[in-house]
Amino acid sequence: MLNIINKRESVIIVLHEMYGINQHLKLICEQYSAAGYKVICPNFVKPGDYFDYCREEEAYQYYIEHIGFQAMVDEVMYIR
Repeated sequence: MLNIINKRESVIIVLHEMYGINQHLKLICEQYSAAGYKVICPNFVKPGDYFDYCREEEAYQYYIEHIGFQAMVDEVMYIR
């Protein structure tokens, strides 16, 4: 999970694409943080791993077999 915490009370929960937390998503989270928001981005792909955009089919298969939309919703419901 990527947590960027600062002193504001507002929190943005960012859900990554099927590719995982890649450099693009990290940049987006950092931009929200720089704007003053707390940012939480749960990692649903293997820890420390992500799929390059050229691996779309593999990323999709992994998402369908190991993650799924409901698992992402369930995870977000229990973030504290």
